[in-house]
Amino acid sequence: MEFMVILAILYLLMVPAAFFMVMGNRKDLQNTHQDVDVLGRKLGKLDSRLKTAELRLASGQSSEASQATGSAQDEEVTRDEPPKEVLASPEPVDQQKPQYGRKASKVSTASSNTPPKRVVTSAAKSERRFKDVEQDLSSKWMIWIGGIALALGGGFLVKYSIDAGLLAPSVRVTLGTLFGILLLVGGETIRRRSREIEWLKTAPEYLPSAISAAGLFTLFASLYSAYALYGLISGFWSFVLLAGVSGLAVLLARVHGKFFAYLGMVAGLAIPMLVSTGSSSAWALFPYLMAVSATTLYVAREKAWSDVAGYTLLAGVSWVFLWILGYWHAGDILPVGLYLLSIGGVNSWLLSGASPSQLTDPDVDGMLPVHAVSKISSAVTLISLIFLAGMVRLEHFSVMSLMIFGTAVAGQIYLALRNAEHDLGAISAMAASLFLLATWHVPDFVEMQNYISTNEASYLAIAPIAPPGFEKFVTACVLFAGTFGFGIYAALPGLLRRNMWATVGTAFPIAVLVLAYGRLNEFETSIPFAAIAFAIAGLMAVAVETLRKQGREYNTPVAAYAAGSTTAVALALTMLLRDAWLTTAFALEIVALAHIWKAIPVKGLRTFALGLGAVVLVRLFANVAIFDYSGGNALPIVNWLWYGYGLTAIAFAYAARLFDQGESSDKLISMLKAGSALLAISFITLEFRVLFGEDGRLLSGLTATEAAMQTLNWSVATTILMRRELKDGNQLFGVLRKLMTGVSLFGLIVLGGMYNNILFDWIEVGAWPILNLQLMQFFIPGLLYAFKARMAELADKQNSAKLYGIVSLFTLFLWVTLGIRHLFHPNGSIAAPSEWEWYSYSVAWLLYAVALIGIGIKLTEAKIRMAGLAILGLVVLKVFLFDMGHLDGIARALSFMGLGGALIGLGYLYQYFKREEDDEEESLDRSNQFKL
Repeated sequence: MEFMVILAILYLLMVPAAFFMVMGNRKDLQNTHQDVDVLGRKLGKLDSRLKTAELRLASGQSSEASQATGSAQDEEVTRDEPPKEVLASPEPVDQQKPQYGRKASKVSTASSNTPPKRVVTSAAKSERRFKDVEQDLSSKWMIWIGGIALALGGGFLVKYSIDAGLLAPSVRVTLGTLFGILLLVGGETIRRRSREIEWLKTAPEYLPSAISAAGLFTLFASLYSAYALYGLISGFWSFVLLAGVSGLAVLLARVHGKFFAYLGMVAGLAIPMLVSTGSSSAWALFPYLMAVSATTLYVAREKAWSDVAGYTLLAGVSWVFLWILGYWHAGDILPVGLYLLSIGGVNSWLLSGASPSQLTDPDVDGMLPVHAVSKISSAVTLISLIFLAGMVRLEHFSVMSLMIFGTAVAGQIYLALRNAEHDLGAISAMAASLFLLATWHVPDFVEMQNYISTNEASYLAIAPIAPPGFEKFVTACVLFAGTFGFGIYAALPGLLRRNMWATVGTAFPIAVLVLAYGRLNEFETSIPFAAIAFAIAGLMAVAVETLRKQGREYNTPVAAYAAGSTTAVALALTMLLRDAWLTTAFALEIVALAHIWKAIPVKGLRTFALGLGAVVLVRLFANVAIFDYSGGNALPIVNWLWYGYGLTAIAFAYAARLFDQGESSDKLISMLKAGSALLAISFITLEFRVLFGEDGRLLSGLTATEAAMQTLNWSVATTILMRRELKDGNQLFGVLRKLMTGVSLFGLIVLGGMYNNILFDWIEVGAWPILNLQLMQFFIPGLLYAFKARMAELADKQNSAKLYGIVSLFTLFLWVTLGIRHLFHPNGSIAAPSEWEWYSYSVAWLLYAVALIGIGIKLTEAKIRMAGLAILGLVVLKVFLFDMGHLDGIARALSFMGLGGALIGLGYLYQYFKREEDDEEESLDRSNQFKL
């Protein structure tokens, strides 16, 4: 049982180390396979040329000619395929990744005058591959397996002594320790004297590493057994001795390879979980972890092992997370914070030189890490800063915790000022600062589960900052905003990414102001906050005037600070006003950005305006709070909708004119124009709710007048949108046109069918026979859809033309029918129709059919004529199937006489216009023949 425990410990150490080693060497193996493929293709080409030469010799050529041919082929081989030993990456030299570390990896290349290698046949090549495999098995794998067997053999020897009771525990541990030391000494001796001793000269290079690794495993297992199995040494001394073994493994990695580095790193970081010293002190743990990490990182840096460095950093930072979850005590911020600060310092040193583009590329993309080391290093920086911000809350915002967090932030700022490759770290510091301010009053992360089930959980996340934390919060806001705001402005001339930093330097103070405004004042009106916003705007305006004197290379920073100044003014107005004024202020901010862009055409201003416009639209169309802006009371005719939607729509349209470059497909122009139209439609819709609703509220009940006015509004809107779509060629207008068509159809079908349909219920639509709500509900929308169908036909939008034509046909037909109903029942009676009412339906439908046929003939539109004929067919069916049985006397006679006369007259007109149309076609054909 005791022996199985030792084997388990060895397994726990070997498996992670092997995993890290395999992950780190995966790319090296891929490159090796690529190199082998390249060599194989070259050998294949040489083999085919050799076969060609053999065929020529076999054909009876003279020896002299054969020698000449052979020489020419040798020269061709030498010229076309210069032999070389490919050990480096197959990528071109100018495309290879930058070298990481202070020692360049050795890449051996054949000299230009190296004689070509002897070309072998396929059989010889297969034999060589077999020999290579045989060589690997007999040297590399046998030696490593032998080393593992050697370590296990020592373990089995210990097991035998335990089972037989031959040796006391102290003797077993001593022998195991001595055996491990002997293996280490033997491995080092073989490594150093392999070139001096004759029988060691032919030994494979893996032999010393395998023996030394076996010695480390044996030594680690023996020492751990003395502590865990026999209690021969205390936890403290076990900790010290095992740490010494892990440190020795890391140091041996300099001569034996990265496997030893992984072995030492995994063992060193796992020792605190394997050995208990009796006290869970952060002061004891984290200095030790720093020593292990620093030692491993030093060797990794020296040997250019980027994978070892990356995994060491991640493993080291992970210990902080484990400590916070299970062992955190009040006051731990100092040792844990110092540990993270130390990790940050080592991390910054490790980062240098990994991604050269961070030092040379002034664009934002150049700031992003390219090399694996800098990627991991950037992630560690961000994680460390977020941990520090979280620990400030765990320490209840103590002065010490804030000082440590501030030191980390100041360190990242200092590094960014010295070297542009640390720009991303400074951005991470700013993000962590905003995270700290945003979560200032959130409960402890480790105590969050205690609040989830309470009703106050959602409130605690956004609770306002109250004393005694008020002063610290305000101080932190001022320090962060002032440090980053003034610091970036002062350092701007010496920064590589000047444009990016100018944008960040304006955005960060404003973001802090918004956070403070929400956490301290819950977004209520506030004169002090408005004054602060005006002060920030003034400072940024001064920065604009100062930077304008620096020359054209400062155009983008000037535009950034100008945009920041106008944004601060918009926020100040928002803090003085309420509700929809925030949206209006943002819309006016877009206009200000457009004016700035006209003076300084910086692309970033357009991007900022696009994002701000999206915020405005989302706030107006996805914010249900707008229905409570008036406190749920009735609104007057002139209300907040006039500036919330109306003025915002005008601002969007004006900004679109300023930003317009003549490109209809531009995203910003499309958004502003379409947004202006949508805002105008929404303004009229909501204002109609106020004017024609039941009680003047946005959530009031629907009336028949409102239903008619809304249907008319939406039908006009979709017509205007189609005109703009065809005029501007803007696809976004097309999307809005389809959307509003659906809304308009809702008004026609649902609102017209439910609220204004006098066929089924009594509705007050007006006393006049034509000028009533039916005119707005059906007649005008029907004409608009006919106009849209005509526009779609001319624009070759056949599907839309068909849909709009059908809607217009049935809408006008319904209007005619309802007009007859209203004529006979002006007071809204739902009595059964009389004979003359039934007769009037036939007359009205007949006139409607005649009108359609006439319009179709006039416009030479066969579809309109066919629609008229369809209505005429309906009239015929009604007269013969209904009027014959339900009408009496003069009504029935007039019905048939009117229908007959209409049919005769229509037949004559059809023949007359048909002859004219045929004459025109014949004349046109003759004219074309004459021209030909």
